[in-house]
Amino acid sequence: MLPRDRAEKILTLGAAGWSVPAIAAHLGHSEPTIRDYLAGRRTPGVRAPRPSLLTDLFAGYCRQRFAEDPHLRPSTLFNEVTELGFKASRSTFYRELTQRRLAPSSHAQSPTQQATAPDLDEV
Repeated sequence: MLPRDRAEKILTLGAAGWSVPAIAAHLGHSEPTIRDYLAGRRTPGVRAPRPSLLTDLFAGYCRQRFAEDPHLRPSTLFNEVTELGFKASRSTFYRELTQRRLAPSSHAQSPTQQATAPDLDEV
């Protein structure tokens, strides 16, 4: 995403009859970027959404594994899906688990922790 003033400069130069290569050279952006703004495929100030790298097949596998073992560590699951062909980074995997709400809640307490946790009213 380009800052609004840069995108508006692209549109102004395009309207003034400048060629795509001339605008790209003048502003220091790639020709495909210039074409996208001139054709309206990109909007100034709006970031394009990232495509999900965690395909439905991998997401289904993750959902199944968490159902089988609610205590499964995401790092272990990352190693499994990597062996199955997932090509993105660990941080991308974690982000997509969170966005798809596949990961178990990290703040949930087990029944043992709930039984031993002091009640704040009693303290």
